[in-house]
Amino acid sequence: MKTLAYLGSIALPPLVMVGLWVVLFHYQLGVPVERHLAKRGLRWEEKVNLVERFANRQKLVIISGSNSYISLAAKTIERQLKVVTVNAALMASFGVRYYVESLSPYLRSGDTVVLPLEYFFYDSRYAGKDYNFDTQLFVLRQDPDYYRGLSLDEKLGWLINTHPASVAAAVAVKTGLSPPPQVTTRPKNRGWRGDVLSEFVHKPKLFNKIKPVSYRYDGQSVQLERLAAFVTWARRNNVQVVAAYPSHLSSATVKPPAADMLASIEAFWRGLGVPVLGQPQNSYYKPRHVFDTAYHLTNEGRKIHTQQFIDLLCDAVSEGRVTAQNWGASCER
Repeated sequence: MKTLAYLGSIALPPLVMVGLWVVLFHYQLGVPVERHLAKRGLRWEEKVNLVERFANRQKLVIISGSNSYISLAAKTIERQLKVVTVNAALMASFGVRYYVESLSPYLRSGDTVVLPLEYFFYDSRYAGKDYNFDTQLFVLRQDPDYYRGLSLDEKLGWLINTHPASVAAAVAVKTGLSPPPQVTTRPKNRGWRGDVLSEFVHKPKLFNKIKPVSYRYDGQSVQLERLAAFVTWARRNNVQVVAAYPSHLSSATVKPPAADMLASIEAFWRGLGVPVLGQPQNSYYKPRHVFDTAYHLTNEGRKIHTQQFIDLLCDAVSEGRVTAQNWGASCER
């Protein structure tokens, strides 16, 4: 009995601490703390609501990171192609799984999903798992229902990986010890299609801070597995998937070993039977068209890239590689 009591006295404190951690972790779910995440949460909610609003209409949905959010104009695409277009892109760190699981419930037979994914998605050094820290924090703050839908072992992983400081900050906000972030909501705009509303111009000081990034394709990215699974799901549900290259600063892309990686990316999509729009160089841009990262285009660059995107999509339609059920006629020149 003394031995059991002794062992119990040793085990009890850690068990109490673990239990307290689990309680506090779930207590703070959905509490906004960081202003930038709260703003991002509003944008994401608006985008998901857009896709849901047009759930029963044929549509073209763009899924990608901030590259397409900033560098493509869905309103222009919709106006020219005469098909509802939603720019559902927001941030690359979301990863394929979060995007797909959030949006696929609102995709219907006849829809087209275009994936101009950043090169990070193909590199296991950056995309070696489903969720990185930024995405986990975003979900816990802004989309707790998604967390609740995870499997038990996945929830355990999130419990282990979440930093105590972030939980403490949320508990402080929920208990009134700290003020919540102030975020201004946007007026309802029925014509909005998920495009960025900010104005971006080239600024040499900002541009000069862009650091060159090297990419490699090793075929080990978890994102590739998720993409393959999504293509299978889409085919089963008669949802068309089209791949595209992201807008990118040319000088940071064309250097070896990038050429090998780009060829591997095309081979990956061909292996899945997914059409790819154009070639990487179709989406290369000069420094004057880029502002703060190699992926983000200025207003002028966005106009050029959007038109290039439309032209490449129409070329694929005319070649029979992409099926346009009700909007193919809009591509006729």
